[in-house]
Amino acid sequence: VSERLVQVGQIISSPTMNVGGGTALLTLSDLSRVFVLASVDESDVGLVRPKQQATIRVDAFPDEVFQGEVVRVATKGGKVSNVVTFDVKIEVLGAGIKKLLPQMTADVEILAAEKESALSLPSEAVKRRGSGKVVLIPSASGGEPAPVPVTTGIDDGTRVEILSGLEEGAVV
Repeated sequence: VSERLVQVGQIISSPTMNVGGGTALLTLSDLSRVFVLASVDESDVGLVRPKQQATIRVDAFPDEVFQGEVVRVATKGGKVSNVVTFDVKIEVLGAGIKKLLPQMTADVEILAAEKESALSLPSEAVKRRGSGKVVLIPSASGGEPAPVPVTTGIDDGTRVEILSGLEEGAVV
């Protein structure tokens, strides 16, 4: 029983006397499967798909990381204060689900892409120039840095993968 809506001795309406269908007495919750409902910004939701892995952290257990998997991405967003977000349903997996309770606040990270041994730079090193992207390389004579066109790949907000235009070890 996760919620009791009436108290002992309280008078409730009968479904035969009330068109509304009566009074709910309590709420039962099946905690054998636990889900987290995450609000994902519209700029990021295009990267989220079912079956992607997620890590979940809750304030009640700050030193623990729970694993999860995306189950559903909402087809319609919600708008609050001119910010559109989409609900993403994530199932919590593993033995740790017994610790989680309904209505806990969670921080979720969804793994959208992953690469090993990728050439990457800090995001601030990559500049937009027209329709492309460039990285500034110091000139040998000590003058103005030279822009070098690059092709970028995945981006985590702090680092950007460089697919072409630079070699490993280049000074930027």
